[in-house]
Amino acid sequence: MQKELYCNIGKRVLRQPLFLLVTENYQKIEMMQHGISHFYTFQANGADFDLARVVPDGCNDIMFVRSKERRYATYVGTPLDSKPIEHYHYFQKGDEVFGVRFLQGNLTWMNKCSAHDLLDQALPFKEVSNMQEMLMEKIFQCNDFHEQIRIFLQAYLPEYELYRQKIAGSNEIVYHTLQSIVTSGGEIRIKALAERAAYSVRHLNELFRSTYGLSPKEFERIVRFQNSLSIVEHCSRISDAAIEAGYYDQSHMLKEYKSFLGISPKEYLRKRKQTVQHQTLHIKQMSASHILSVSCEPGGKDYAVFDPHQV
Repeated sequence: MQKELYCNIGKRVLRQPLFLLVTENYQKIEMMQHGISHFYTFQANGADFDLARVVPDGCNDIMFVRSKERRYATYVGTPLDSKPIEHYHYFQKGDEVFGVRFLQGNLTWMNKCSAHDLLDQALPFKEVSNMQEMLMEKIFQCNDFHEQIRIFLQAYLPEYELYRQKIAGSNEIVYHTLQSIVTSGGEIRIKALAERAAYSVRHLNELFRSTYGLSPKEFERIVRFQNSLSIVEHCSRISDAAIEAGYYDQSHMLKEYKSFLGISPKEYLRKRKQTVQHQTLHIKQMSASHILSVSCEPGGKDYAVFDPHQV
């Protein structure tokens, strides 16, 4: 049996900390298994679109968006720097959104374009994948968050199994390079990874970029930044947080935050306080203590997705 890919990889839910400023009734269920970070649902309120920004996380999302006038699904790639929500034209005020955030490196369902094509982009799902039209209709017709998750997993898990087999057959070294970067928090030398794979740094760069759309070094910077967000929130001094997160010094961290977040660490903490206040008003914490069991076909294999806190 193949070892489960992306099983609590990095053990950290990937974050868009300023995204919540444009949401109401936000709910989230963490998976951290089967290549999925978490599922989420919300209504776009449009109140703070000018404040909300999307930041690099190295992940792809799929968003199913519906309103009275329109219904569509979009496949969203990671940004390479801080961008306003409007850059992607995700949704409009009043839209209802059901989404899934994949773990870093999960390219399931991307059979019509490359990872590079999705960098800084949001493309119609049909242009990225051979996804069945029936999946979209089932999700759009359903108003229950948990049932939407079940519907998605029923279609997704067989495709994910095929993707796992593809990695095991041809891309295993590249995947393990990505995994090493994630589990190290972005603090591992690319030269050491190349030596471990018995490749030159140049060859490893080429393989990684052809698979994931960016270089190992670029991906490492994103992972270090994502890892630093929680460190900054819990350290009393920014200079201490910079060293703990793997930056050379506070100036190095400030430069990366300006690039990836558009603001300094101190400004981020102020905005996060505003976001937390917003969460108190609009976010319902979901219980994920149950098991979501999905049968892919009658008489077929049952897949179980467990509460990550029970794994």
